[in-house]
Amino acid sequence: MNAPAPKQTAALTAVPTAGIQQPPQQPGEWTIAQITAALSRPLPKSITASRKQGGKEITFIPWNQVNRVLDKYAIGWSWSILTMTISNDRIFVTGRLTVPTADGEVSRDAIGTELLKETTRDGEIRERAYGDPSSNAESMAFRRAAARFGLGLYLYDK
Repeated sequence: MNAPAPKQTAALTAVPTAGIQQPPQQPGEWTIAQITAALSRPLPKSITASRKQGGKEITFIPWNQVNRVLDKYAIGWSWSILTMTISNDRIFVTGRLTVPTADGEVSRDAIGTELLKETTRDGEIRERAYGDPSSNAESMAFRRAAARFGLGLYLYDK
């Protein structure tokens, strides 16, 4: 029994499709080359976000948007956490993104990391203010693994 097609957002329908046929309708329909070509295209700005980091403005694709793009162009993808390691001040998460293709399953691994605590200007050590460190590290690993399939890779060229 086939699962219903994922719900498409307005932003995803705006992804440029020049030179790319209709998105796949089932897992394994496209080759890895077709999936990589589709994921490598620049995305509409409405899908990206930005934040200040190290005094610079960086543009990135939030994990939930990565999820939606993969649902459209890499149907049947799966994500698994391989390892989670904690040091004195950081958490490291290694994850694997697997995509079923006409060529067989293709996987890409990536690592994400996050500080567990931060030091304020007053020298006080406190818990990180935004989100859960393990979720943040997993999100980073997930986005990086998707970039290894081409998704948002152009954002690193700046």
